[in-house]
Order: sequence, then C-alpha cells, then structure tokens
Amino acid sequence: MSQRQDIYNHLMTGATITPVTALNLFGCFCLAQRIGELRRHFGVPILSKTVENANGKSYARYWLERDYIAKVKVGEIKPFGV
Repeated sequence: MSQRQDIYNHLMTGATITPVTALNLFGCFCLAQRIGELRRHFGVPILSKTVENANGKSYARYWLERDYIAKVKVGEIKPFGV
C-alpha cells in the first residue's frame, strides 16, 4: 500500500495526522507532499490547521470533515484509491 493510501485510510477513521504521526506510523518523511497530492490530484478535501507545540515550534495538523467521511461510507462520494 502507498503512503498516500495509508494516510487517506488513517484520516477516514476520523483521526487527525501530523508529520510526527505520519513518520511513526507510515515512515513518511514528507506528509505535506502526500497531503498536497491527495488534495490536488485526487480532490480529497483535507483540512489543516497550524498548531504550536510547548517549545514554540509550529506544525500542521490535518483531518477530514466528518460529513465527507460519512458520504464516502454510504457511497455518495467515491473514495480515493477506488
């Protein structure tokens, strides 16, 4: 399975993902690139927010809206990778 598919499947559970999570779970060193591919080439409406950790470092947190997830699950929207 590709990193894109792994990330998409993770987001489809309703979970968020950060660069550290992507590295730990999928060995993905460039989450922003994979998210960009999912958005641009496959039309996946991934949302993001820049957050700051306790040390003042900024990073992105990504997620899918629950409405999108529900529509994919009932077949209103074709899922990525199909």
